[in-house]
Amino acid sequence: MVSRSFWQPSFDLGMKMLISDETQRVLSDNYAHRLGFNPALSAVQRLTSTRRAPVEILLDLFEPRPQLLIIGAGHIGAALTKVAKYLGWHVRVVDDRADFLTREHLPDADETRLVEYVAATEKLAPMNLRVTASTAVVIATWGWDEPALRQLAGAPAFYVGLVASARKSIVIFDALRAEGIDSAWLDRVRVPVGLDVGAETPEEIALAIMAEILAVARHKSGRPLQQIRRADPVPLSVQTSMNPAAE
Repeated sequence: MVSRSFWQPSFDLGMKMLISDETQRVLSDNYAHRLGFNPALSAVQRLTSTRRAPVEILLDLFEPRPQLLIIGAGHIGAALTKVAKYLGWHVRVVDDRADFLTREHLPDADETRLVEYVAATEKLAPMNLRVTASTAVVIATWGWDEPALRQLAGAPAFYVGLVASARKSIVIFDALRAEGIDSAWLDRVRVPVGLDVGAETPEEIALAIMAEILAVARHKSGRPLQQIRRADPVPLSVQTSMNPAAE
């Protein structure tokens, strides 16, 4: 909160209540609100002190930079790093292959971490990753999705996605549930991951994943805006002109 006034205010209970109510609106609307109080002219006088000077208060929202944790630095992980970085996210990438964590392979990653995975025993060393409610996690490893999910179980990430087939995910989830991993948390893991845009290449898949993450972060449906806003349908002649391949 940034405040500006003609006197140095010491907010009492009434003023704090008004500011608190407006703060909730800022959090809901996601944009700044400017408040003007004139105790000499309004009901604020009954709630605040006897000071009569007008007060101007600016309430703005400073959110933490969104965090994306990518476990697996293969083709999809590298493409996802690029898309997320372009959107202004802080990107961390984890992999067990040092040559996949180089600046040449991941020029857009903010942080990289090398972990040890032994394929023969399927043992993954502790990743020791910090995951908060502002973190989105995407798992796209070459073969250690299950131990990665096991270590992340219960993490407060607002989004967890697994790049895997439906059949593979069923096997993984059944194994983790048998170990006592919370089913409610596993039910939150998104698989298949991403929005349905017909993605085929790693870059297209990354775009579909990031679109879903953004929709979840903003509490949106991911549906076409035309359906949501009930806009007039685009005339067929215009659609054809926009898509020459349809002719």
